Amino acid sequence: MKLSRDKITGIYCIVDDLLKSVQHPEDKRRRISDSEVITTAIVSAIYFGGHHDHAISFMQVTGMIPNMLSNSRFCRRIHQIGELLIELFCS
Repeated sequence: MKLSRDKITGIYCIVDDLLKSVQHPEDKRRRISDSEVITTAIVSAIYFGGHHDHAISFMQVTGMIPNMLSNSRFCRRIHQIGELLIELFCS
């Protein structure tokens, strides 16, 4: 499966619409949105064998998410929204 900007944009739109439909509150002080974090995690799982660091670098270098978090901060954000992810994708 080839990775493209259109696929990443599609994943982002679906995730963002899903978060809006469940009225997920977004913290305005954050550098990147929860939708961008989840999109990066999905891209990591599908295209990079779960290696978040590779997906983080890819999203930053390609300009898809120019303000991307460090690997450490990214992992903290994933853990913060873990319950949300379980509710959205496992129920």
